[in-house]
Amino acid sequence: MVDNYGASCSQDDIDLETELLMANLALEDIKDIEGNSKGKARFDAPATDEELARRAQADSFQSLIGLLADRQLALSIDKALETDWDSIHALCVLDQAEHDDQEAARTLESGNRLPPTTAAQQAIQESKVNTPEQRKVNQQSDGMSTANNAPSGGVKPHSYYRTNTISGASSSGSRDVPKTTPNSKAVECLICADSLKPVKAYQAPCSHHYCFPCLTDLVETASRDETLFPLRCCRERLPVESVLSRISLELQTRFRRKVVEFSIPSGFRVYCSNPRCSVFLGESGKTKPDFECQNDGCRTATCAACKSAAHPGEDCAESVATREVMALAAARGWKTCPGCSAIVELSQGCYHMTCRCGAQFCYLCTARWKTCRCEHWDENHIVADAERRVQNEHGARAAVANPVRHQERVRRRVEEIRQNHDCLFHEWTYRHGQGRCEECGHTLPIFLMRCTGCQMLVCKRCSYNRL
Repeated sequence: MVDNYGASCSQDDIDLETELLMANLALEDIKDIEGNSKGKARFDAPATDEELARRAQADSFQSLIGLLADRQLALSIDKALETDWDSIHALCVLDQAEHDDQEAARTLESGNRLPPTTAAQQAIQESKVNTPEQRKVNQQSDGMSTANNAPSGGVKPHSYYRTNTISGASSSGSRDVPKTTPNSKAVECLICADSLKPVKAYQAPCSHHYCFPCLTDLVETASRDETLFPLRCCRERLPVESVLSRISLELQTRFRRKVVEFSIPSGFRVYCSNPRCSVFLGESGKTKPDFECQNDGCRTATCAACKSAAHPGEDCAESVATREVMALAAARGWKTCPGCSAIVELSQGCYHMTCRCGAQFCYLCTARWKTCRCEHWDENHIVADAERRVQNEHGARAAVANPVRHQERVRRRVEEIRQNHDCLFHEWTYRHGQGRCEECGHTLPIFLMRCTGCQMLVCKRCSYNRL
């Protein structure tokens, strides 16, 4: 019986319940054999090889039964989720819309302008859902079975929400939004392109999907790279709580700390003055003059004003390191952002600078953009940028194959840049072939994303999550 089970398990047509039954029967056979053999040897005699083999096989079957039972439970849960997905997704949309309404109310209370309507709010508005009681009545009267046409009342099925939010995502630029139909069950991860069930993916407000490993990698990278903060896709912020609920507890804790740190302008952040520690301590100007590092083995005191080691009873003095950096910036012609005091360098294009903090200023005088009388560009920078754009659009081989045509293209591009040098909203398309991302510096072996306006070449992550 035991040997036959081992052979039978190799067949592909055995269902889970049958396999579980056979494993239990095999375990019972082993117990029967052990029961029949009791009393036939001295109680203090060492176990025979046959007895040891039976015990090992019994343990193996016991573990197999546990694994099969766990798999049976997991399949049952997965089937239940798939069956009830429309209802689950509708409730998620309702919850998200309620959260967005609360955020909008807080924005209005603070005296700011009302933020744009989110995808969840738009879906609820078009579905004419007002209150939980009204939704219940509408669901009973209209049902949720319509796939191709939206019902006149009640909560729309999941397929309607997907097609509705996708059609509204075009305002963020021409994106390769995954196409879904009312009968489709799989979605595509934006980053790795894997096909997966909707219940195993995170859907961003712009209707793009992320598998959980890619979502975890995005949060992990954003906790180290501030240019990815706040988390966003297609320039729309990702709801932090809904993202963190899908990652590990350790990463949640680490990212929440970074949210506090990155929410403070860089010029007001205080870090431990011990170069071997450098942990974030807090915001200057809102606490006592000195911070004491709480890291074990550090306990360094840092002055909140000058960001150097604490100096009780003495006036702040500009640190040697700060003076050296400022001297180097002056020698290289670098500028300091008026918004966050970060040092920036102009590498190409016009003098219009946009810092990662959001400040827009003139690179020559650091005044707010279009409030000064400085020139808008340097001729050498304009020509170099035109060369870059033409080469990114047509390829390096085109310049070698037809130099005259290449120079004409560069000349026309120079005129275009002079007339309109800003690319406020990138529109991306695929460019096949390896290359280096102009934003993060990573080299891609297969393809890059190319902006059809400024011809910038970037990786997929930068195009969706950074720019």
